[in-house]
Amino acid sequence: MTEQNWADPLARSIAMLIDGSIDPDCGDDGSPLRDDDFLVLINGWWEPMTFTLPDAISARCWQVVCDTFDGTHIGAPNRHLRVGPRSVVICTSPADGSPVKTGLA
Repeated sequence: MTEQNWADPLARSIAMLIDGSIDPDCGDDGSPLRDDDFLVLINGWWEPMTFTLPDAISARCWQVVCDTFDGTHIGAPNRHLRVGPRSVVICTSPADGSPVKTGLA
């Protein structure tokens, strides 16, 4: 994003990808430990907004793990992800490719 994007008074949303492979910690044996990836979608608008994920991101195995507008919205999203008004959706993609565990263990 440019400085002009940040200063845009009409901007009401942002999407952020947190890549778990960047700057990995090291295990006891010195091997890199890859973390899960996270996708955070924030809608500051007073109406619902649909985010369209780029092909490279939507091809991954994502799971909605938190939706501050609709607490029942969990599971695999498609390429077009609707985010409720003034809310946040958090998705995760496990580093090892395993299914996302939801709820308390």
